[in-house]
Amino acid sequence: MSDLNEEPVEDQEQVISEQPPPEVVVKIPLFWKLLDDGKVGAAFKLLREAKQRSGDDEDGEAEQPPEDEEGNSSEEPILSFKQLLSLRHPVGGESLILWSTRNNRFLLVEYIMQNGGKNAFGFQDKKNMEIYEKWEEERQRIAQEEEEKRKAIEEGEEPEEEPEEDGDEEKPDFAATTAEELSVSAYKVREIGDVGLYEGEKNESGARHGQGISLFTNGDFYAGSYKDNKREGLGTYRYKNGWFYTGDWVDNKRTGKGRMFYPDGGRYYGDWLNNRKHGSGTFTYPNSDQYIGMWRNDKKEGKGIYKFNKDKSQYEGEWIDNVFSKGLWRLNNDVVYSGDFKNGIPCGVGQFDFVANGIKVEGQFDGGNNWVGGRMSDL
Repeated sequence: MSDLNEEPVEDQEQVISEQPPPEVVVKIPLFWKLLDDGKVGAAFKLLREAKQRSGDDEDGEAEQPPEDEEGNSSEEPILSFKQLLSLRHPVGGESLILWSTRNNRFLLVEYIMQNGGKNAFGFQDKKNMEIYEKWEEERQRIAQEEEEKRKAIEEGEEPEEEPEEDGDEEKPDFAATTAEELSVSAYKVREIGDVGLYEGEKNESGARHGQGISLFTNGDFYAGSYKDNKREGLGTYRYKNGWFYTGDWVDNKRTGKGRMFYPDGGRYYGDWLNNRKHGSGTFTYPNSDQYIGMWRNDKKEGKGIYKFNKDKSQYEGEWIDNVFSKGLWRLNNDVVYSGDFKNGIPCGVGQFDFVANGIKVEGQFDGGNNWVGGRMSDL
């Protein structure tokens, strides 16, 4: 006789199946926790401190925290600069440069670009990077050989001919020999040699689509959004010549809002169209002069203000083909010119106001320090 208090088997199975799944706890590193909590300044400080510790050593290792008597530690390892740059978010898998780009953290992007070298983009596959660097060495070798041949021809020397191979023996294939050396497929070596490196999301057809990072065969880098193999959305691009841009992309071109940083210290923030400054934008020059105004096809065009850092004077008015043509020239608080310009100086009809002296000079200016005709009167 069965126990009336005993639960039916099927009810026991139902109770078991209704048990909640075990909770998965993902440990978030301190650096990423600061960013997740909006404490970007504190995370930026950790990054700068790591760079100071690493110095010029790009491969610096993490410093281990102090341990107790049993060899345990409750603290995280102190990560090196390189490790922080390559540290992915444990939940979304996002790299630091992708996060900084997506959140428009321009100062953080600038710091990473200027100090990170190849580590700035946080590539994870070391083997693929090794293949890429082999290709770099091969291209440099070929370029050097071509340069030596060119110089020999210029100096009237006969270039050295390639030695003939014995029999039917073929010249060693770079991809095949590299594949054997690194224990990878020759297809992988050729693929990286043709298109560079990519780590990120792809669509069903295998095209770059979504968030990803790229290292191109010419040495340029990109981190950001792709759509069907084209840069589309927010992205950061570092050019081999030292320029880097972070902002909007449309159909593989800088279009929308974005910032460009130049190696000489100049920088631009504003509107872009088809890779050109176009619309409203601000350009800060290496000497701290600044232009704020309209652009057309990479040139100042329309209304704008140019501030001279050295003497604090400024132009305010109309620009044509990168040249100030008409408006105000505020030399200082006491002297203001309004009128026509040529080559950056008063030329044509205009007026000087000498505020301190309470007089004005109206007339035709000859492009020098002289005025023709006109009159002088009180303000």
